[in-house]
Amino acid sequence: MAFGLENYVRIAKVLDRYKAYQGIRNLREKFEKFTHQMKDGWGLATDENVLFGSDGTSILYLINRQNFKVIGKHIVTCNGHEVHSLNELEYMNGEVWANVWQTDCIARISPKDGTLLGWILLQNLRENLVQARNNGIDVLNGIAWDSA
Repeated sequence: MAFGLENYVRIAKVLDRYKAYQGIRNLREKFEKFTHQMKDGWGLATDENVLFGSDGTSILYLINRQNFKVIGKHIVTCNGHEVHSLNELEYMNGEVWANVWQTDCIARISPKDGTLLGWILLQNLRENLVQARNNGIDVLNGIAWDSA
């Protein structure tokens, strides 16, 4: 999904206070100070309508892009067990992908109700990187999506 830089949102945490900046022209200008219901800010993604947020717990937050208020929450579970440590998020093809911190897994989550749609298992990626002498790997962290 592509959208212009005017839709770019950056959240900065300074001294436990969050500031939101929107649009490439406003990067140096404060957009709005805000508080939120997340325990901490680990990941953000958007479908251009809402922001999806994670805080290292099992909760996927739905956040209004205009005022940054939480408008919904989903507890992500797998076989009746909460999926903790949801970290970096990416939205693609109608799904929210969340890497699970300290694992080699990405959870595929429905943004509608938080249902776990499946897993992307990356153990082979890690093993191949280590075999190629990339031994400085701490954790697999971060997701990037190129719709092209």
